[in-house]
Order: sequence, then C-alpha cells, then structure tokens
Amino acid sequence: MKRLHFIIPLIAAILVISCGKDDPFCKLPEDPEEPELSYLVTPLESSDGLKQYKIEYDTPGYDGKTVRASMLLAVPKKPNCIVSDAHYTVFSDKEVPSNTTPTLVSSSYSLLKAVWISADYIGYGTSKDHTHPYSRTYLNAKAQLNAMKVGLCYMRDSLGIDYGRLPLYLCGHSQGGAVALATQRYLEEDKEMLKAVNFRGSYISSGPYDMSRMMDMWVDDEVKIAYPCAIPLVIDSVMETFPDKFKGIDISDCLSKDFIDSGAVEAVRSKELEGGEINSVIFRHFNEIRGTREEHLTASEAFSPRVLAKDTVYEKIRDCLEKDNLCKGWTPSHHIELYHSHDDEIVPWEMTIELIDYFESIGFDDFKLNGMMGDHTLSGTMFYLALGSKLISSSFGSSSSGSSSSF
Repeated sequence: MKRLHFIIPLIAAILVISCGKDDPFCKLPEDPEEPELSYLVTPLESSDGLKQYKIEYDTPGYDGKTVRASMLLAVPKKPNCIVSDAHYTVFSDKEVPSNTTPTLVSSSYSLLKAVWISADYIGYGTSKDHTHPYSRTYLNAKAQLNAMKVGLCYMRDSLGIDYGRLPLYLCGHSQGGAVALATQRYLEEDKEMLKAVNFRGSYISSGPYDMSRMMDMWVDDEVKIAYPCAIPLVIDSVMETFPDKFKGIDISDCLSKDFIDSGAVEAVRSKELEGGEINSVIFRHFNEIRGTREEHLTASEAFSPRVLAKDTVYEKIRDCLEKDNLCKGWTPSHHIELYHSHDDEIVPWEMTIELIDYFESIGFDDFKLNGMMGDHTLSGTMFYLALGSKLISSSFGSSSSGSSSSF
C-alpha cells in the first residue's frame, strides 16, 4: 500500500540521551550487557505544531545480539493520547517512518492531538544491512515495544510530558496489524511497562495473524496470489532467522526457476523498489511467458517442485512460520478491535475469522469485529480514517464484547 510522502532533511543537531539508572521501565532485559537503554535523537523538520524526531535505539535481533534500530516519534502540542502504529509491509528503505513523513499522517496526528510512535522494522532504516525478519512477528513486535519505551522516556525526560496520564492505543494494518497484536501480547507480559502506561487496547486491520496458514493458502494452486513480492520476503526471513534448520537448502529449493529469473528476489533484497514496483516486475515476466496480461500468480508458478510436493523444505518453512502464530498460546487482557474486508485479495478474511475462533475458544470476548469494504489497500485507508474518526468522537477505546458490525 502506498502513502503520499516527502523526504525530510535532517537537522544537524544530534542529541545522545540515556535514561536514569533508577528507572527499570527504561531498561531492556534482552540486553544484560547494556543495562542502561541509550538512544540517539535527531530532530526532524516540524510542521503544523508537530515536533518530529528520528530515534535510534537497541532491540533484540534474530542472531541473539542487539540490533541498532530506528523509529519516528511525532509529538503535537498538548497531546491528548498516544498511538503506537506498526506500519504496513514496506520493501524500499525510503518508505519507513523515520525516512519519510507522510503528509496525511503528519497533519492528521497534529490535528487529532495524538503522539505517534512508529518503529522501522528490523532490516530498514538504521538496521537496513540486516535481513527483514518478516516472519518473526515476535522480533518486529519487540522493536515496536522498545520504540514505545524510548519514545515515552524521551517525552518525559526531554519534553516534560507525563505519558502515564495519556491513553495509549496500539494500531496497525496488514503486517502492522499482526505486529500490533503481538505488541499487545508482549506489553501485557511486561508488567512494569503495563503499570507505567495507560493502555486502552488495540485497533488492528487485516493482519496475517497465522503465517503458517497463509503458506498453506499460497501453495494451493486454486488460489490466485495477488501480492507475490511478499513470497521472497517470507522465504528469506525464515532462512535467515533459522539458519540451522535450513543448512544445505538454497532459495532455489523454495522458489521456482521462473520466479527467481523474474528478478524478484534481487529486487526485494535491494530495498530500493516498492512492493507495487516489484509486483510489476514479476507480472511482466510471467505475462511474457504466458502471453497474458494478468496480475496474479499460481502456486506452481511461484514455488519449487519440492514446496509444491510439501516435502521437508515445505515442512521446515511451515514449522518456522508456526512459531509466531498469534492464534494460539496467549490470552489478551485488553480490548481488541478488528477490521477486515471480505474482498481483501492479499490477506484473506479467513485470517481474522481464525483469530476470532481462537478468542472464543479461550473465552476472551472483549473484542469487536468491523466489516470493511474494498480491497486490501482501500480497506487499509478506510481503517485509518475510521481510527481518526474515533479519536475525534472520543469513542476511541470504547469496549464492545465479542460483537460484530458492518462499517
């Protein structure tokens, strides 16, 4: 999904900040060798009464070591609430929050008096030399959670804002929906942080909450794959984050020769093209082979014979994806509002239904389902407009137990 954006020049002044030793909330238990959470703040160009900062900070990486990651913090005058926004899937480094300031988002959050905290996913921004661990929702959620920690500490220590009195909401669309939900899971497990903030719940849209099931759908040759650029992102992710499991296995064991020949894998790894541009490369290649003008792939066109046969390569991929399945293994304790469209061609409606089935199986009923209209991109736009409307109407955070309604 695309947003209007423009590149913001960096201001030369750079501040190095560290939280106080007596503040356990500001520490990262994942990094015992560095007990104090230090971070680097670069002020960005501000507009419409909105102060914006790029912040570099530490977060756990997939190799067991900390990664220097980046985030965007946007603070309006006299904020009324805090929104932690996990961004949608990006492919080019220029798209991440700290490298762009979407004009619509900036003006909207300034108008709505909402603090905006959004982490660049690992593999982009400051950490762009790393492979993006798309399939490891846990790591991306930890990056978002730690972005919240440093953002809130900076607000308190340098801007004099008492974050504890401001309602905190998590939100996200597409990959961001899954990351926001995982962030809620780990926020609720972090008792110190949960006590320090005024968390009201999550508002999430169209997320791939169970990537192992998404993989099952992709390899079904009856399914039309409308967003094939995500496939090498997923395969690279599992191979990089589980290297021992994939010893002796190459990308060619996972993807078809035609798919690799399309240049999609190199395009994803370059982090220079946006998702739509990569899809155009893929479709152009296959349309030349097929003599068609279609904008989708089938499983047999995308995947290798080994994956199609569901041999050990397929099982390894699926097992790794299952490790971050959000439809099992936890019980939420705060309100969750779900958004999805029946017409979503990229992340199917079944993803949200599976999540609801899980909630019902564990007796969790503090959720609301909002049916959306349109494809994946349009429903995402409508989701953020709905979010803004809730902020304006002061109904953001109202609880509705286990119900569903049309939007």
